[in-house]
Amino acid sequence: MDSYIPVCLSAIAGVVLSILAGTIVWQSESDRIEEQFPERADSLVLALQNSLDESLQVTRATGTLLEAAPALPREGFEQFSRTFVTRYPGLVELGWATIAPETNNISHLYSVSENASDDRPRQTDGDRRAITKAIRSSIAVATPPVPLTSHGDLAFTVYHPVYDSTDRESLRGVVYGVYRVQYWLKISLGALNLESLDFYLYGMPIDQLDSSLKKGTVGAQENFLVFYDSQQRLLITDREQLPATAIGMDARSYPNYCPFDRQGTTCIRTLSVADREWSLLVLPRYSRATIIWRVGTITVIGLLFTALLVSFLRSSVRHHLATEALNRRLSAELQVSRQLQQMLLPTESELKQISGLEIATYMEPADEVGGDYYDVLVRDSAVKIGIGDVTGHGLESGVLAIMVQTAVRTLLENNETDPQKFLDTINRTIYHNVQRMKCEKNLSLCLLDYQEGIVKLSGQHEEAIVIRANGIERVDTIDLGFPIGLDTDIAQFFQKQRILLDPGDGVVLYTDGITEAEDASGKFYGIDRLCATIDRCRHKSAQEILQAVIDDVRQHIGRHKVYDDITLLVLKR
Repeated sequence: MDSYIPVCLSAIAGVVLSILAGTIVWQSESDRIEEQFPERADSLVLALQNSLDESLQVTRATGTLLEAAPALPREGFEQFSRTFVTRYPGLVELGWATIAPETNNISHLYSVSENASDDRPRQTDGDRRAITKAIRSSIAVATPPVPLTSHGDLAFTVYHPVYDSTDRESLRGVVYGVYRVQYWLKISLGALNLESLDFYLYGMPIDQLDSSLKKGTVGAQENFLVFYDSQQRLLITDREQLPATAIGMDARSYPNYCPFDRQGTTCIRTLSVADREWSLLVLPRYSRATIIWRVGTITVIGLLFTALLVSFLRSSVRHHLATEALNRRLSAELQVSRQLQQMLLPTESELKQISGLEIATYMEPADEVGGDYYDVLVRDSAVKIGIGDVTGHGLESGVLAIMVQTAVRTLLENNETDPQKFLDTINRTIYHNVQRMKCEKNLSLCLLDYQEGIVKLSGQHEEAIVIRANGIERVDTIDLGFPIGLDTDIAQFFQKQRILLDPGDGVVLYTDGITEAEDASGKFYGIDRLCATIDRCRHKSAQEILQAVIDDVRQHIGRHKVYDDITLLVLKR
């Protein structure tokens, strides 16, 4: 019976967790809607304002043209204006008119319309007040929206005063643009994702709308312009077609008109229309039934998974234990590989036994096993130094570096002295091994033969830096060889270069882990900084030069991750 205790406990835990998950989903869905709402509302208003501003710039641009070209003929004005009328959404008519000083009535001189001339709203007292304000304030002024005669839409007019370019006190007339509200909204909303987001547009400021909605006055109803139904993707101007609970029309039936904020400020946004301020009441539309369905689904799924909990946990523990065992075994293998790689490097005692040369070395793998290779071998009175860099790092690169070390020592033990044959043999050996391994690794490899002050360089690698008493020299090895392991026959590419070292002279060899070491901002250490560091301490010992370079590289890297193996050799005669 005790065997069923874990099953019962798992079942109880599963039920509790399923109910808890359903509760969390309920809360998270509600929180998500509330958290995303301000950003979505702001995006809506920003898109509408940008579209509106772009359209209203038409009158300013036209006024600027007329100030710059006072004698513009009718044909020129119509050609210029037709571009705007066909391009900008909601622009019904663009015109240029003079003003009767006594009545502020306008006399249409030129106008370009998208349809028949009877679409122009009749001039009202609102137009005369707008013209008066535009003249007195020298700014663009908008009229309240009024119905169009043929479209069944609302339209407003923007008046922009135009003055003589040489006399800013001399009024020449006004440029006016007639804009359709509903058409402008339809075009502006076309590219927006307004799913589950309704809004009401009012021709009144925010504070007045907020007061009207809270107190239930008729101000909101009288200034209502358009309602957007996100479910039907429809713009509605007829109050009789609005939803029964349209709070934008009857605030008293819905005292808290904003579901997120009793103050209402979360749901109201403003639009600037020339000198006027319009308001948007933005409201979320979401279904509680949908949220309940999601909560129920999560709960049912949780209960179903409860039945599989015991077997799943048992399988997970077994898999976890197997993975840990595998990781321990792989870590042990990598540690053995790293130790093997380190064991094959020249020891400090070996380097000290080389007469006539002072040699300092440093190697730091980026992973457990590095892809850099270097070796210092002595045969009779000659010293052979090799340095290379296998592409990438890790186990495969480390194994390839060990292969190169073995091949170099084998050839040296067989008294092979010809650099071209030496490198050709190594290349063919590595190439065939790489093919057998079915990997795409290759490496750069440079060999340095030293005897009695004469250095012979062969093979392609990074630049070799030669230390002289009066400065440093850079030796490019690009033409001395070819990457090892790319092709089976590259003997014709191998060349050698002879360098004479006087007492006190030296050579610095390195891998790109130094020059391509990055700081926190991604800047490389670089060859120029490496040369400058070496030049500053060229008169010091090989070990002091090496330490100065490593310290400077470490200072450059800081706490940034080391991405590549770092290898450095310094030898001085």
